[in-house]
Amino acid sequence: MDKLIRQEIAEVKEAAEALTFEGDKKYVEELIAKCKEPYEGVALFEEYRGYLNDARKYITAATKEYGNYKAIDTYTDIATNNAGVAGVSDILAPAQLAATELGEGANDTYKDIDGANKVANKYGDYVKVYAEAMELDDASLNATLTEQKSALAAAVATIETLDQYISSLATPININKMKALGADKATEAAPVDLTSMIVNPSFELDQVDGVVTPIDAWGKGHRYGWTFEGSGNAQSNEYSRGNYEVWNAGSSNFTFYQNLSGMPAGIYEISCLAAYREGSTVTADMVAAYDEAGSEEAWANHNTVLFAKTSDSNDQTTFVKAIESLKGTEPSFMGVVTAYEVNEDTNEPYATAMTICAPEGEGEDAELYGFTNYPEMAWTHGELSSQPFDAAVEVGGTTYYFPESMYGFYMWEVKAPEKVLNKVRVEVKSGETLQIGLRKTGGASGDWVIFDDFHISYLSGDTFKNVATGIEDVTPVEPVKDGIRRNTAGIVVDESYEGIVIVDGVKVMQ
Repeated sequence: MDKLIRQEIAEVKEAAEALTFEGDKKYVEELIAKCKEPYEGVALFEEYRGYLNDARKYITAATKEYGNYKAIDTYTDIATNNAGVAGVSDILAPAQLAATELGEGANDTYKDIDGANKVANKYGDYVKVYAEAMELDDASLNATLTEQKSALAAAVATIETLDQYISSLATPININKMKALGADKATEAAPVDLTSMIVNPSFELDQVDGVVTPIDAWGKGHRYGWTFEGSGNAQSNEYSRGNYEVWNAGSSNFTFYQNLSGMPAGIYEISCLAAYREGSTVTADMVAAYDEAGSEEAWANHNTVLFAKTSDSNDQTTFVKAIESLKGTEPSFMGVVTAYEVNEDTNEPYATAMTICAPEGEGEDAELYGFTNYPEMAWTHGELSSQPFDAAVEVGGTTYYFPESMYGFYMWEVKAPEKVLNKVRVEVKSGETLQIGLRKTGGASGDWVIFDDFHISYLSGDTFKNVATGIEDVTPVEPVKDGIRRNTAGIVVDESYEGIVIVDGVKVMQ
């Protein structure tokens, strides 16, 4: 036993040579030190082996996490990409130094790496907003920039502080952007589109090696700019045309979202194209249950919502359209490109493989699907009710076709976008961060959420003084007196809501 313990200690010490953080070295040394001579007795042998096994696991976890340390490179990229922006090098200096020295402190461990990476990423968010604010050259904004730059040049900021700084700069920046888009003239009858203020609203941008680039015409969707939290497979595949999906989350929850900081106070409408399927495929029973319910609101399996929130008490939602509602009278497609290459001269994609709904050896004619001069096309054959083709379901003696793949949903986007359009309104107050996205709570194995094309519009608010609408001779309508509290967006609220509410047609502050 003595020999075995000594051998294991030697092996652990050798493995520990890979540790570079002082706190990690100290922790493993403390575990080894618990193995005291003489190494005798079965009980001690098992106890000491437990310490040494813990040391091995710790070393494995630490060395793996070292490979995830990106903070130093992140700061370098931020500095390089903003080399022409005055003050950025001073802003980054303390944080860069701290990132370089991480691991040298006696208590620095690999568990600090994730936090350091997040801080570095947040500095990237801040510098982006800082650079935009510098371009405005506004006197009052410049004073804020000078104050923030001084504080950041003196010490490393926390994520919370950086978020506060971003919000204080983002609001005037966004007001400037929104004015340029015409938001000062927005009304509920003529809202102003602000979709350009969402990062990657249609999932057509990808980031590779720090460079953001658009996808090709037949490319997969990417979630650059969005955050996914929870369970399920958030992905895109060869059937995507710039849309995105989360599938097989089952009874687990997920939130897919983006935060919009510093949005000026007012009423906004958020929309997206999306649909939800409650299981692994559409069945006649599922369609019957949906039909009996009559709507997403009444449907028992409405597990996914489009949401817009500024806080837990101001979380506005609408149920996402059900796949079961998409009753096609014919298949949405019979052939789809599944592989392609890009012509180096024209930069245009060309198909190299297709999957078609036809028996083996039949239908292999590219011209039938709108392609010419494709002699090297590879063909794969399939049938209805199997991926990627629509599910053929008989309901009440009629056969309907329901999308089962990303391409099937894409065809609904193209042919009947109103059928998969979801909308929600929210009131944002000054200084609030608006979070938009999709949320699923509960569900069934194999369930599916697919979505695309987020939009945001500004309807009205105190930030801008709306111009006259041009509406004349309006006959007043007596308000309905139901005692229900609604905010100025018409959204029902409870007694905890703070701000102006309308009760029986009368505005009151609560």
